[in-house]
Amino acid sequence: MRSLVRWGALAVAVGSSTPCLAQAGAIIDLFGGMMEVAQIQAARDAWARIPELRRFCLERGVAARHRETIATLIQKGVSPSNPGLSAVGSECLRFDASVLKTDFPCVAPDETGARVQTKCSQQFGRQDALGRVQVLDPRAAIDLYFSTGTYALTETESDQGRHERAQRSDEQRRAADVQTLRAQVEPFRSSRSDLVRSHAQALLHKLSWNPPPSRIVIETARQDQQALTQLARVEAERLEALEKLDTVKRRAEARVTGALSPELRGELDRLRASYAALSKPPPAVIPAPVSVGTIGPSFACAGASTLLQRVICSDPGLRRLDLEALQPVYVLRHAKPATRDQMRDDGNALTQRVEGKCRLSGNGRISHQRLREAIPCVEAEYRRQSQAWRQQVAREAPAAGAEERGRLRSTSGSTSY
Repeated sequence: MRSLVRWGALAVAVGSSTPCLAQAGAIIDLFGGMMEVAQIQAARDAWARIPELRRFCLERGVAARHRETIATLIQKGVSPSNPGLSAVGSECLRFDASVLKTDFPCVAPDETGARVQTKCSQQFGRQDALGRVQVLDPRAAIDLYFSTGTYALTETESDQGRHERAQRSDEQRRAADVQTLRAQVEPFRSSRSDLVRSHAQALLHKLSWNPPPSRIVIETARQDQQALTQLARVEAERLEALEKLDTVKRRAEARVTGALSPELRGELDRLRASYAALSKPPPAVIPAPVSVGTIGPSFACAGASTLLQRVICSDPGLRRLDLEALQPVYVLRHAKPATRDQMRDDGNALTQRVEGKCRLSGNGRISHQRLREAIPCVEAEYRRQSQAWRQQVAREAPAAGAEERGRLRSTSGSTSY
């Protein structure tokens, strides 16, 4: 009896364990599924953190080497750090931007095909049937590499090299213009006229900067040279007439003996008066050497804090150009108030563009040489923007533009955005 009870109890125990085992298996399956989901999500997050270009390269490499896609790898829970992808990862390192040399000295063709000293940067490329290397963007180079196993590196002139070369070329042209002007002004230093000699010396001083002055200063100096030529001609005629009159005056005075009749006395007085009038030099037809610097800029140089403001304040031509560039802004703001926000945004964009292109970002110190080198770059950008604003005035407010034209000729105040 006791034996039957024991076997009955054992049967009950075994029978009751069957649903427990099934429940345990379900728990294990559920846990395994959760682990699989977590692994997939971790892989997806890891791939999302990969920089776009490197992910593009890994995707092309995985497809070429393993016949897989990133999407299928993620579903398998494979992350970019998986050892099985290390070979593809190493191949993709060659397309990282950090491996390309940038802005190094080189010799490259300019716009005319002539070989010039400049700065180059490496770029990806491919060689055509004639042996010429065509530049490729990184994605195209990656596709080429994983499809053919080859790609090329080429050296092309960098933006910085092109910018610096343009600056050097402009400086050379300005230096040549200055040399021509100095040669034209130099003979006036030996003029018989004190006035001509004084203006010639002042003009030569204006043209003695190194590096050469900005375009607007050179253009002002060219106008002064033309005025100086006119002054020299007037002075030569005056001095020649003065000499002739002096001869007549001395002869007349030498012949005078005793008392003169009222008529002769009057003639002699008029002769002396004419001589005195010719003895005085004519009014200056050339503005004072500092005249161009008395106009502008649109802000107070005493409070200049940015590198761009310091460059503008250092050059009389840029000071005036800064103010002239705002003339169309003034017209549009008053003729079409709806453009105020646009003009403010355009002004801010101009500042950011000039600071970036001319490398004048920040508020730190700037050397005198660097300051002089930045002037042509700032001038070119300001002239380009000023022309765009003037064209906008011509389209949208022609009447107001005509009224304001020439306003700066008689203005030395300031304007602001």
